[in-house]
Amino acid sequence: MPSQRLYIFRTFLLLFCAFGRQALEVNGDTRDGIFRRCTIHARSEAENGNTPTDELNVSSEDYIVQFTSYKNISDHVAFLIQIAGECDKWSNLARSTLATRFPTDFVVIRVNRELGDSTLKSIQENDGVRSLLKERQIDSRKIFSVEDDDPGGSASVDVGEEVQGHQRQIFAKGLISITKYTGADVLWKRGHTGAGVKVAVFDTGIRKKHSSFRNVRERTDWTDEDTLDDHIGHGTFVAGLIASTHSQCAGFAPDADIYAFRVFNRKQVSFTSWFLDAFNYAMQIGIDVLNLSIG
Repeated sequence: MPSQRLYIFRTFLLLFCAFGRQALEVNGDTRDGIFRRCTIHARSEAENGNTPTDELNVSSEDYIVQFTSYKNISDHVAFLIQIAGECDKWSNLARSTLATRFPTDFVVIRVNRELGDSTLKSIQENDGVRSLLKERQIDSRKIFSVEDDDPGGSASVDVGEEVQGHQRQIFAKGLISITKYTGADVLWKRGHTGAGVKVAVFDTGIRKKHSSFRNVRERTDWTDEDTLDDHIGHGTFVAGLIASTHSQCAGFAPDADIYAFRVFNRKQVSFTSWFLDAFNYAMQIGIDVLNLSIG
């Protein structure tokens, strides 16, 4: 009897594995094999602020394919093979490693301009696709930057030739605290300090171990650069408005939990897909308040 049970279980296991393997194969290739074959890696540095998009993408265009369901990126790529044909006319653009750990409802593809019309039509007309939109590069935001040799955190304002090079001292003499001026201290006395509230800051990141923050819970990068640090200064500045604990320049919610989402790179360039991946992750971890500084 036990041997009969073992035989039945073994038969069931073999059938399960056979069907599972079939589900992961498209035209004899595994899902992971398709993903590796059809994926090209992060945009080159030339694309991120050094070269105008129109000059760079002469032969190709990038599109965001939004699907009707959330799945792993490799599943979506395998589905595109089925509806759009082999990836000789299109390629999946690699994204942040963190983005691959969670289900998503979109992929970013690069399509050959000369060969891609039929591909795009096949994708757009499929019932499993919710929308097909061109990827947008965000490169017009020039707010201010921190000088590399300025550890103190003063910032230069980039708002025109008349003020180029002007240094704005955050803690200038005689500065009136904006939180006190607006009555935030009254709310603090009532216990409303932001404790337990998860706040996401979508910006240039936050400096590591900054002395003015009490609760920086996580820093994540969604760009093509391998860094978590704030090389611009704006993300740290915005996070300070929210949750700084500095005695002369306190934030409005000093006890809030700060989650730094680095969606702009060193050249203050971003892409729609970087934001979408960050939004997905924010939903996964239960963010309460999300601050965007797109400009």
